[in-house]
Amino acid sequence: MKFSENFRLEPFARFYLSDENASAGLKIARGMYGSASELPLYIDEEIGLAGNGIENQGVYYSFGGGITVNHGRIEREIEENPSYKSELEYIKQYFSEIETGHLINLSHSESETLAAQSNACWGGGWGGHSNPDYDMLLHFGTDGIRRKINEYKSINNVPEFYLGLETALDALDKLGERYADYAEKMAENASGKIKERYLRISNAMRIIPKNPAYDFFSAVQMFWLVFRFDGIDSPGRLDQFLIDYYVNSDKADSREILENLWLAFYKTRTWNLCIGGSDENWNDVSNELTYEILDIAEKFKFNTPNLTMRVHRNTPDDLWKKASEVISTGIGMPALYNDEVMCPALEDLGIPSADSHLYCMNGCNQVDIMGKSHGS
Repeated sequence: MKFSENFRLEPFARFYLSDENASAGLKIARGMYGSASELPLYIDEEIGLAGNGIENQGVYYSFGGGITVNHGRIEREIEENPSYKSELEYIKQYFSEIETGHLINLSHSESETLAAQSNACWGGGWGGHSNPDYDMLLHFGTDGIRRKINEYKSINNVPEFYLGLETALDALDKLGERYADYAEKMAENASGKIKERYLRISNAMRIIPKNPAYDFFSAVQMFWLVFRFDGIDSPGRLDQFLIDYYVNSDKADSREILENLWLAFYKTRTWNLCIGGSDENWNDVSNELTYEILDIAEKFKFNTPNLTMRVHRNTPDDLWKKASEVISTGIGMPALYNDEVMCPALEDLGIPSADSHLYCMNGCNQVDIMGKSHGS
């Protein structure tokens, strides 16, 4: 369908449909770029984090859930924009047929469908939850990931696949550029601490996400920018991918940033955050940030995010004590997961030991290998 020249709604859908002959992956990446280019921007003044959600569209994509159609939102857009009814009806119909949840349901056998309908089992009617590799993103930046892509381009002859990856990275860069300008503009009419926050965000976005994060503030901003753009899912092993920046930043400043991040998690109903654990040699990998996260959970006593902690034969006594104190507040967290059971079970599925010890939780409490799997 050819959209009218003035039609500017549904950026993901418009950019996705810009080339009907492209592969699905490239179409999705172009849709992501459309979202990044046109979504309204938002900075929460109270917590000083920049990022807005893709869910503010009738059609959107997240790594966890795949393509999703918000039928209610599209219906409201039709009511508010009757002159674009034909375009919006076409988008709703087109994407309803390729929506990830719809395709999952079509794949069910008759017995699976009957079991789900009778609530004998539940396998999810959507793409699911996931834990992207935030560690690689923060430490490499999009330009560093592009260098990795270029290495593999010469090995594998799948140019459209790599073009899709590069376009997805372009989307993140576009989002960062827009926020740098937006925060700078907002600072013009602000004063005091709010003005300082806007300027600090603007300065950070001039560097990230193209380049690696350089301190705790930039790392949290970079994480939040992508986390919000990917649909507010599960942070995964936050104490592992932020620790390099935490230990090299001012502790009082980092504590304030971390508390603000916790407030942001609560406001957006973030899903699952995992701390602690072991490596493949059963060395404990908990760190200063593990204890800080527990302390903040104890302070705020929020019911979200779902906080899970991995334990094993070498979990320090101090960490057991701190976790017990937090659980005793009555918040029911952290939920404890035993590496001694989980890692061998994952290895029985053929997952190497080095990867099994990267597991974390997503969603309610599903299991993923951080950055290397999609449990759904």
